[in-house]
Amino acid sequence: FDDAKFEAGLKSGQSMLVAVHAPWCSTCRAQAPVLKEVLSKKEFQNVTAYYVDFDSQKEILKKLGVRRQSTL
Repeated sequence: FDDAKFEAGLKSGQSMLVAVHAPWCSTCRAQAPVLKEVLSKKEFQNVTAYYVDFDSQKEILKKLGVRRQSTL
């Protein structure tokens, strides 16, 4: 997760997806291939995905108001 790029994307009105994941989370592991497939589709080419590590990026979680892993 790059906070500066995220903020620039917000200001520009860019389509974005933020995915909060944890390596130990079974839901996160199930979501990963689905997200990869969806984001590879032509209609989602302009969507920028940002991935936040639930265990190590606590400040970003706080900033975004996220309390649980596997949050999109």
